[in-house]
Amino acid sequence: MKEEQAVKHFLSFSDFFVCKDREKEAKYRQWKRHAVFMHIAVVSFITGMLYLIYTSVCIYVFPKDAINTMIQLHLGLIALPLFLISLFAYQEKHYSAVIIAMMAAPVVAAAGYHYLLNLAGWNSIYLPEVYLIIIWTFAISGLPLLQGLISASVILFFSLMMGLFFSELSPDERILHTFWLSVSYILGFIGAFLLERHHKINFFQHQILEKLASTDTLTGLYNRTQFREFLQTEIEKAEESSYMFGLMMIDIDFFKEVNDLHGHQKGDEILKGITDLLSQNIRQTDTIIRWGGEEFMVICRTTYKDRLIRFANKLRNIVATHLFRDVGIRTISIGATCFTIGDTIDTLLGRVDDALHHAKHEGRNRVIYFS
Repeated sequence: MKEEQAVKHFLSFSDFFVCKDREKEAKYRQWKRHAVFMHIAVVSFITGMLYLIYTSVCIYVFPKDAINTMIQLHLGLIALPLFLISLFAYQEKHYSAVIIAMMAAPVVAAAGYHYLLNLAGWNSIYLPEVYLIIIWTFAISGLPLLQGLISASVILFFSLMMGLFFSELSPDERILHTFWLSVSYILGFIGAFLLERHHKINFFQHQILEKLASTDTLTGLYNRTQFREFLQTEIEKAEESSYMFGLMMIDIDFFKEVNDLHGHQKGDEILKGITDLLSQNIRQTDTIIRWGGEEFMVICRTTYKDRLIRFANKLRNIVATHLFRDVGIRTISIGATCFTIGDTIDTLLGRVDDALHHAKHEGRNRVIYFS
């Protein structure tokens, strides 16, 4: 499928950090915003609880002269902020602040833990927490890939500097510390990258499926199902205010002759050609839909009877003066109507359909308006 190929081409390596297509990136971020709320809330709460458990365990293994500091750091500097993040993550208005807090939390945790390592004499049995913090930042926290990369990179650099230049580790332990820092960073990045890749591909494929479900594959126009949603929206707007809109049903005259004389492939070309003519000449505020076969619907927003009739005749003349290759001139018939108070989808469709039938009965290539 062309759409799937476009997604694969669109999602280059750099796109998993920030998409080059800003509109698509904005849509993805808006979608992920809603998807990530619960993730961050749950992860931050569970991590806070784990730190409470971890603190109770450390009481029995940490050096006695560092226990009080350890408790204060774990509970006040790490667990409490995580619980606050969990609380505010449920409110969309705090999204930006929550993301910044989630970026800062592992950095603060790593810095606090290095301070504890100094107090504990840099015993190597305590180092795994630093590696877990990096993996947590990348793959568990719920941070977007770019923000997770920034936060984890700060931790990596800080931990390397502390381990190589300010620690009491032996040369062999420093080598191992550097190795495991690198491994945790690489594994964390791979996990976060694959997760982001999975999210973005799923999102854009879902967008493709939504588009396919709401559009006609031949012309690219919205289909009949989508039309009813659009029309219902316009009716609701009109009922709430003095807003007025019009509706046109367009039929290609003697279209069966094209298929019979020139084949269905040529018929498809005519359909696409007339689609292009109509799409290029309606207003940006209007919506054109393929109703089925050789019929189209146009929802004309903010209009009234005389303007709608003039507009319909303009479209009819544009088509009637266009020369189609191998087929020559084709014409269209148009039924038109405007919304009146009390109208429903069915009454509007019934009226515009009657107008179109009347136009065809009168000889085609004309506009008939019913009110």
